Amino acid sequence: DCVQTCTATDGKVYDQPVNKLKERIDAFYLMTDFGLDRVPFTERELPFGLELDGNVGVRYVRSRVNGTGTMTFTSYSKTALYDAEDPNNSAGYVQSSIVQNTSVDASTTDVLPSLNLATWLRPDELVLRYSVAKTIARPPVQQLLPASTCVYDERAADLDSDGTQRCNGVIGNPALKPRKNVNQNLSLEWYPNRDTMFSLAYFNQKGKVAQFITEGVSG
Repeated sequence: DCVQTCTATDGKVYDQPVNKLKERIDAFYLMTDFGLDRVPFTERELPFGLELDGNVGVRYVRSRVNGTGTMTFTSYSKTALYDAEDPNNSAGYVQSSIVQNTSVDASTTDVLPSLNLATWLRPDELVLRYSVAKTIARPPVQQLLPASTCVYDERAADLDSDGTQRCNGVIGNPALKPRKNVNQNLSLEWYPNRDTMFSLAYFNQKGKVAQFITEGVSG
C-alpha cells in the first residue's frame, strides 16, 4: 500500500520518494535539392563550365522534460550539552532529516538550418564538397534531475568543515540548455577508378552554447 503513496503518522497521505523523468522531443524538417549550371536569375553559365548540386534544409526541434526528483535535507543542530571539544558526541546535537520530492518542468525550442554543396571539378572523378549545419546535443538525464542530499551542520567550524551547508552528488538543473554548435566541413575527393578513393577534408566545429559543467558551490 506504500509503493506510490503512503499515510504518515500525522494521518496525511504523501507521495513516496521517487526519481523519474520523461523527455519528449517533437521535430520536423523541410529540405529541397537543387542543381545549377548557370548563375541564378541570369543566363550566364557558371565559371569553367562547372555544375553545382546540393540541398538546403531546416529542422525544427522542441524538447520538453518533466518528472520528479528526490531531495533529502538533513540538519545537525546543537543542544545545550554541545561540547566544541567533542563535536561528535551524540548528546551535543540533534539530527533531523526530511525527504521531499521536487518537480522538474522545462522546455527548449531550436531551429537548425543546414546546407550541402558539391561541384564536380572533373565529371565523375574529382568533386569538391562543402557543408554547414547548426546542431544540438541534449544534456543527459543526471544533469537535469534534482536528486541529492543537502546538509546543514551547526558544528561545521568545530569539524573543520567548509561552511555550514553542503550537498552530496549532483543537483541537476532542469533548465540546462543543450549544447549548440555550428559545424562546417570542406572536402576534396578523387575517384581515380570505381574501387579507389582519396580524400582531403577540413572540419570546423564552433560552439555557441558550450558543454555543461558541474560546478561546486560552498558556503
